[in-house]
Amino acid sequence: MPSTPSVQAVTKFLLPRHCRHQFSAETLSCMFRRLPRLEEIALETWDLSDIHYGFSHGYRYAQHLLAAPGSFRNVKSMTVFQDRNGYFNAVSRLHREELPRSH
Repeated sequence: MPSTPSVQAVTKFLLPRHCRHQFSAETLSCMFRRLPRLEEIALETWDLSDIHYGFSHGYRYAQHLLAAPGSFRNVKSMTVFQDRNGYFNAVSRLHREELPRSH
């Protein structure tokens, strides 16, 4: 996304849990760098405790995303919400079981 333009109008970013797997940490970091006035980030995630690819996937995702301080120059608030709702997590597990694993 090197040619992606900067967007001055965006000050808040919400990534709903159902969209979390649509973007890699690298893509989110790139997007955040293109939002110079970004002040608030809210990331909703699924309960990572029982995901089939284990804790390390979620940890690596967060580690890569947060290891890019240039992506967060003006950010004053970051909220990471982890849903522990059994029903939603069961639906997520069912959906993941239908997807091929990539290692």
